[in-house]
Amino acid sequence: MILKFLKYISVIAVLPFICGCTDNVDDPNSGDNAGILTITLRNSNASRSTESDNSEVLIKNAVIALYPDAYGEDQPAVALQTFDAIDKSGSATVQMKLTDDMVQTLFGGASGARCKLYAVANIDNLADVAANASISSLKSISVGSSFDIIKVQPSFAMSGLGGVTYTLSGGNGTASGSVDLIRTAAKISLNVKLPESVVDADGAEWVPAISSTGGMRAFLVNGVKRTDLVPSDGYTPQDDDYFIMSLADADAVRGLSSIGVGEYSYRMDVPLYTYPNHWTETPEEKHRTSMTLVVPWQKRGEQRWNTFYYQVPVTDLVEIVSNHSYSVNLNVGMLGSLSPETPEELDDLSYQIVDWNSAPIDVNITDTRYLVVSPKEISVNNEENMIVPFYTSHPVEISNVELQYSRFNYYSDGNGTVVDFTVTNEMIIKSNENSGSDKKLCTYSVEKDALGNNILKVMHPLTVWEPYNSSGGEISLTGQTVAPSNLGIDYYKPSDPAENAFSPYKIIVTIRHIDKKEFTQTITITQYPSIYIEPKNNPGGSYNTGYSSRNVGSFWNPRYEYTPTTSPYGFVYVNPTYNTAPTSGSSGGFGYWDNSSDLGDVLGLAGNNSNPNMYVINVSILGDNENKYVIGDPRSLNINNNLTGTGSINTSEDLNNTWSVDADALYENSAKRKLRYYYPTIENESDNYAYMIAPKIRVASSYGKTYTINRTNCRRRAASYQEQGCPAGRWRLPTLGEFMFITQLSAEGKIPALFNLSTSNSSSYYMTAQGAYKVENKNGKAVVTKQTSNSNTLIRAVYDEWYWEQQSAYQLQRNASGGYDFTWGDVPRDATRSAMLINSYKSKMTK
Repeated sequence: MILKFLKYISVIAVLPFICGCTDNVDDPNSGDNAGILTITLRNSNASRSTESDNSEVLIKNAVIALYPDAYGEDQPAVALQTFDAIDKSGSATVQMKLTDDMVQTLFGGASGARCKLYAVANIDNLADVAANASISSLKSISVGSSFDIIKVQPSFAMSGLGGVTYTLSGGNGTASGSVDLIRTAAKISLNVKLPESVVDADGAEWVPAISSTGGMRAFLVNGVKRTDLVPSDGYTPQDDDYFIMSLADADAVRGLSSIGVGEYSYRMDVPLYTYPNHWTETPEEKHRTSMTLVVPWQKRGEQRWNTFYYQVPVTDLVEIVSNHSYSVNLNVGMLGSLSPETPEELDDLSYQIVDWNSAPIDVNITDTRYLVVSPKEISVNNEENMIVPFYTSHPVEISNVELQYSRFNYYSDGNGTVVDFTVTNEMIIKSNENSGSDKKLCTYSVEKDALGNNILKVMHPLTVWEPYNSSGGEISLTGQTVAPSNLGIDYYKPSDPAENAFSPYKIIVTIRHIDKKEFTQTITITQYPSIYIEPKNNPGGSYNTGYSSRNVGSFWNPRYEYTPTTSPYGFVYVNPTYNTAPTSGSSGGFGYWDNSSDLGDVLGLAGNNSNPNMYVINVSILGDNENKYVIGDPRSLNINNNLTGTGSINTSEDLNNTWSVDADALYENSAKRKLRYYYPTIENESDNYAYMIAPKIRVASSYGKTYTINRTNCRRRAASYQEQGCPAGRWRLPTLGEFMFITQLSAEGKIPALFNLSTSNSSSYYMTAQGAYKVENKNGKAVVTKQTSNSNTLIRAVYDEWYWEQQSAYQLQRNASGGYDFTWGDVPRDATRSAMLINSYKSKMTK
């Protein structure tokens, strides 16, 4: 069993968490069917006594959730566990119990497979976290703190996304990974330079009345005390989420006292805290975050003293972002206002803004210093020239640039292993020098825009770049048997002839202050081409497909014991009948699924056709070579559940349905039912329909391979096909255009062969909506030929990802054992929504 090798898996969570204590706060029992994932949470700055004293490194509780690497943020967790009453400062270790099925679903048993790890710390109401919560639902957890009434907070909400990598070596499996956790809140501190005396407009001298009055105090105005765990772009707090501290509340207002050294010697006893905020520089703005400083002054020679008020901006920017530390150095060189409602604003001040944990704050620096990029992770669609704004107090330089991309058909085995490549800064420079054309692999600079704002400019052409070794030899990235690290890649040149990029690129740029290099920021730009491929690994998974029996009694008095037979089908089903095994004593009575042999059955991964990946193909702009294709919705406007005949399948409704099984359904689910709302692919053979391509489709994996069947059964197989979290009733036959488009990607070596491109056997015949076609690979070009017979063909179904991926109301959820049961996912079609989504896909990548 896989988990025999997974008893001790260590995942180290860093950002705040990177030091080394091993106090076990949860020790779940493990059995033969469980492994223990050990997760260590540690804080890199635990040695700072002020942070430790102020609970900035306290780990009160945690939520750990694991997801297959192919899952989006809206898909449910495979494993999730909450840990309460941890209460460790700086470091804690928790243990998470994983079943065999969980490990199989997360990693599929493949060495090098990854899963996502999302961690949340220090939230209220752990019991309200759903057992299979998605990443997006965790991010939207409402967090609140008593920033307005308590100095030292009990803890700080934090979260982060990381990864776990599974490795097989000598038959043993291990897993390791990391996650960077960041706080939702921001920290604010004030350092004051106070003169020995000031002179007012009348010439009278005033001295600070610190010792006799309780000293200077400061409080926050328009702080934010409630927000989402990870506020989305443009998130604006509600009016009730803001707070203004009361000067009378001694438990909240910060005192400032002198440490006796340094120019700005008066420091806050405890920093102020707030959640993110943004505002405008307009007179009507009422939610700008600032501080009010209270200083008692006494006229020399008099016993009486007065309280004066100063308004202190937190930053000269227009926002406060999560997990940043804002430090203000203020010179109080004059008397303030006598009214707290209209405090005097001073301009003799400087700012420093840094990541909470990344850089020290020099409170004696006399100038403003900050380098802020928000957000740091940016996605662009079909854009080669990218501009990223940033804020900086000092001149910056680009210290490093890297490119990352993937290839999906690198190894010769055709099993779909995804290989990631990194193009280093040195490679980029060499590639720009050796490109042999006007095109450069990547150019970058920091500049000012027309309004004088700081911008990072990056240019990367969305074409295929071929690797070369140091001797100038071109290196192939398909059909290899050696590890990518052994290829000796030295630089890149554009492909000749030019080819459009088919993999997203990540461009990672680090900028820093020229004169103080520890002030750095790293920006990650994900660049999506107009046509790109996303492999979605089917991590496997078994379910009951029958039973076996044995006589545990005697010949004269037989007594049978029944045990389930499981099949590693990756939760692929085809119109399966649900049966119950016989019962004898305490054994039997369990359920099992019998997939339809009439519709080609389920065969699992076997033989040469063993690629576990589904492929999501995104198409928004078609190039000159694809001018025959049309982007649209290939599904019929009419329901047809019967799926027989040829001429009328799309032109009229056919609600008759005796062939499909009764099963649970996501829609109209009061009782088990048959397929009810199926919209098959339009079978019209005119070019407008035959060459129509949906903007984003998922192609079934090799788990879905089949025997040869006739046209009616091909339709019914697609209609009743289910794979992983994509339920039945939503898959369909590909159009001829989709079939040609996919097979051409394989012929060019961009993806493994999903359809057999052989030239001499019947396995090259496939069913499309427009009928059966033979496909051949002729010198890198997929050539299709229509067949006269629609019998004895294969089928690989497609799923309209563009339509269903945002369907949150009717999502297939995992069952109690961590797998998926066969479920009808058909719902009445929303033609308005369909048209809106098609238009949005067409427009979002238009330059």
